Amino acid sequence: MFSELLLPMTGTSTDGPALDAGVQLARALEAHLAVLETVNLPMFMPAPWGGVVPDALLQETYAPLRERGAANVVALRARLASEGIAHEVRLAESLFAEPPQVAALHARHADLAVIGGPAGLAPDDAAAVR
Repeated sequence: MFSELLLPMTGTSTDGPALDAGVQLARALEAHLAVLETVNLPMFMPAPWGGVVPDALLQETYAPLRERGAANVVALRARLASEGIAHEVRLAESLFAEPPQVAALHARHADLAVIGGPAGLAPDDAAAVR
C-alpha cells in the first residue's frame, strides 16, 4: 500500500490540479503527502580569462529566489492545514542540480510521486504523454 506520496511543485499552471489530486489521493489512501518546493539557484560560470562572481552578487541574486520559495512554502502549508491529511512541505534548494533532479532524489524515498502534466494539455491527452 502507498503510505508516502511526493508532490513536487513545478511552477506551472498544473501545480494547482496536481495538488488537488495529491490531497484526494492521500485522503483516499490515508497516506502522508510530502509537497516539495524547489528553489532553483543558478550557477555562474567564470569567464575563460578568469575571475569569479563576488559573494555579494550571489547573495543579491539568490535572496529574492529564496524569499519566493519561502513564501510558496507558507502558502502551501496554509492550504494543506485544513485538509485533514498527514502532510509536510519541504523546501529544497537546487544549486548543483536542476529542480527535476532534486525532485527525483526526493521521489526515491516515496512510494508514489504525483506530478502535474504539461500545461495546456487536455485531461484526455495526458495518457499520451510519456
